[in-house]
This record gives sequence, C-alpha cells and structure tokens, in this order.
Amino acid sequence: LEIKRNAANSIKLKEQIKKQRYIMILEEMTLKVKKLSFNSERIEIKDNNYELNDNGELSDKLFSKLLSLVKVTKIHDEKAGLLSNDFYLIIREHLKLRLLSAKVIIASNLDASPSSDLAEASFLLENYFLKDSVSDEIKENLEYLIKLTTKEVINNYQGE
Repeated sequence: LEIKRNAANSIKLKEQIKKQRYIMILEEMTLKVKKLSFNSERIEIKDNNYELNDNGELSDKLFSKLLSLVKVTKIHDEKAGLLSNDFYLIIREHLKLRLLSAKVIIASNLDASPSSDLAEASFLLENYFLKDSVSDEIKENLEYLIKLTTKEVINNYQGE
C-alpha cells in the first residue's frame, strides 16, 4: 500500500513538474511577443501634384485644391487596409491572450487541451508578424507545445 502511494505521489510530482515547464515556456513566449515586429507591407503612394497656370479658371483652382487634399494610393494586397498600428496592437494582444488561455488550461487541470489556443497563436504569428529570430523562436516553442499537448490528449484518452 505504501509503495502504491509513493508511486502515485511520484507520478503527480512528475505531472506537476511537466506542467510547470509548459507554463514557463508559455510565460517566456508571452514576454517575447513584445519584441515581435509587424509585417506591414509598404503601400505605394502616388504623387498627385496638379499644376495650375496663372490664367486658370476658378474650377481649375478648386480642382487643384481638392487634389492637394486627397492622397491616392495603390493597394497591392486586399489586406493592406488592415495594416494599421491599431490593428497590429490588437493582433499582438490577441496573441498574448491565446498564450494566457493555454497557460490557464494547463495550470487548472481542466479536461481540455490548449492545442486550439496554441494553433491560433501560431496562425497569428505566421500571418501578421515578420519572420525574424524572435518569431522563429516563438514558432518553434509553439510547435513543440502543440506536439506535446496533442500527444498527451491522445495518450490520456480513455475511449468510450
């Protein structure tokens, strides 16, 4: 009986250590999210200076004034309208929330997998941030955690 109790305690301790390691990895990734650079493509700006001659009419002057107030841009990508600083701040915070959600699921011993939150974080990272050393490191950790949490769900599945 004592051996079974010690074995059960040992298993619980190993599970706690594993969860702590996962949580530490997620915490490190959350801190690194602040260092990510946005993947904003340049928008080509067309210069629309309209030259007015001295003997121009009132309509020409009005047309010239209106053109000076309007900036014409050529958009190469349909998502270019979303590429504002506010949009990226929201995406960054959403990424941090997904990592926090995964951390809470792991820490709370829920019978749920953080895989979907980690996959969403991976999607956000892939689509909206520059691929540099910081994003590569976060992506690597995300893939590692996705693989581990998916494997654990499969191993813990009791069947019907």
